[in-house]
Amino acid sequence: MPGHDSRSGRRFSASVEVGGDGWATVWVAEFPGLFLNEPSERHALRALPGAIAASLRWLRRHGEPVRSAAAPAVTVASRYVVKPRLRWGGYAVLHQFERPPVTRDEVARALRWMGFMRRDTLALVASLPADGLAWTRPGQERTIKRHLQHVAGAERWYLQRLALGPFPHLGRTSDPIERLARVRKMAVARLRRLTAAERARIHKIDHKWWSARKMLGRFLYHERYHLRSMARIAAHHGVRVPHGLGGWARY
Repeated sequence: MPGHDSRSGRRFSASVEVGGDGWATVWVAEFPGLFLNEPSERHALRALPGAIAASLRWLRRHGEPVRSAAAPAVTVASRYVVKPRLRWGGYAVLHQFERPPVTRDEVARALRWMGFMRRDTLALVASLPADGLAWTRPGQERTIKRHLQHVAGAERWYLQRLALGPFPHLGRTSDPIERLARVRKMAVARLRRLTAAERARIHKIDHKWWSARKMLGRFLYHERYHLRSMARIAAHHGVRVPHGLGGWARY
């Protein structure tokens, strides 16, 4: 992964989506899965250098050989204004940086980072008491268990965005951790088998364009998003949540 910091003159590239509700989602081209979703573009771009630094620290903690950057510099490479509301982590476009084919090495890197993210999810679950999976927060319906079930279900959905089915029957289980493991095993096996044509594929489904690069980034984005939600629930119930899970500077 390219290392970027203001002292060396190298920069990270941001791609911005501004929704019809004024909320903005910002993605980082060099950093699959890294995103910020804030009430305005100004808020998102102001917070982005800190988010990049936190994610670099996260990768280093997991043994990834990346350079740290205390104050990363950012260039806005592209900006889109879209009609859909983007609050709650929404996104709408296929960014220019998501169009090129992914290499086998990039697939391997994404799978490695997905493993880091899953390790953090399981660490959070391990910190909970026996009844913790049933917890939620005031004003919210989704429990930690339902967050975990949703993460598992989404991984099949992302594969479907590139028409990568059919999928094997995984059996029924009420255990969300077992479900996560079964779906992830299937997803990893399928991603490792991506052909050159599939790694270059750009596909339209449900009125949205997808690519292999976008799909891999969304695998990381989605679990990271819900990991923060689960961390907030746990903290609300008094759990001392480990710092920096998923590369979040704060929950």
